[in-house]
Amino acid sequence: MTETAPFPVDSHLQGLSIAYRNPAQNFIADKLMPRTQVATKSFKYLTFDSAQHFSLPDTKVGRKSEPTIVEYSGAEKSATVLDYGLEDIIPIDDIEQAKAAQHDYDPKARAVEFLTDLIMLDRERRVAKIIQDPSNFEQANVTNVASNSNAKWTHSSQNPRDILLTALDLPILRPNIMVIGREAWTKIRQHPKLVASAARTANSEGAISKSQLADMLEIKQVLVGDSIYNSANRGQELDAAYTWGKNVALLHINEAAGAHNGITWGYSAEYGKRSAGIIPDPNKGARGAIVVRVIESCCELVAAKNLGVLFRAVIS
Repeated sequence: MTETAPFPVDSHLQGLSIAYRNPAQNFIADKLMPRTQVATKSFKYLTFDSAQHFSLPDTKVGRKSEPTIVEYSGAEKSATVLDYGLEDIIPIDDIEQAKAAQHDYDPKARAVEFLTDLIMLDRERRVAKIIQDPSNFEQANVTNVASNSNAKWTHSSQNPRDILLTALDLPILRPNIMVIGREAWTKIRQHPKLVASAARTANSEGAISKSQLADMLEIKQVLVGDSIYNSANRGQELDAAYTWGKNVALLHINEAAGAHNGITWGYSAEYGKRSAGIIPDPNKGARGAIVVRVIESCCELVAAKNLGVLFRAVIS
């Protein structure tokens, strides 16, 4: 740890923050917009026309001729990662009392876990808003179910399986991930037509699993957004809201894609790794205090709008 640095990174706390996963939280943002490293905070990235991958040039080469020249191109754009961070103040008294009690409680580690949880929840909310924003999809691939009660996926006349299978064929590259909010999933997984299809019998009672739906649709994964955030203003009573709403999105996600390579609906540019450190503050508390800070620098980018499908408000 470099004491003279304005924000001295503590390698132990940094490792704790990077590795930390709260088993009670099901965060899915990193699976939907995977992180890729960038060398500088401001950078260039490419948005690709996926059609060029399927436009066939003449590949035949004559005995003395040259192969056809093709160019792999994309529109270059500029972006800048944003810094996200939180702090917690721990009085030196608290640290000394924890040591004197001779138990496993570490106020610094607990602060890092708490701050990391909140930073991850904030990122989850950002990614959810991006995925639920119709402007991030081709207009033809957005369906607003909200205006028609008979079109809700829970209605007996609807078959979510057929709707999803049809939608998966819309993008030029087939989506491999489906994301759905918990409220919608709880109801849709009990749809009699889905249950009967999964069971391959006339039995329409029960509920299907995420893996059963993924197998039915022949996609890699079905992700359910479970996270909840407080939508009330600070100081007001708790107003819990589901982060992922009542929507469904189908996305083609390439985990190996980055700012200059690979075709994917979206990803996250990350500058460095999440960091955690300690800043002394002698002015807090009778014996001073330390400030525990956790930060990360990233931004979420949509690279190919035509590789996704969005259904809005699929349930009431």
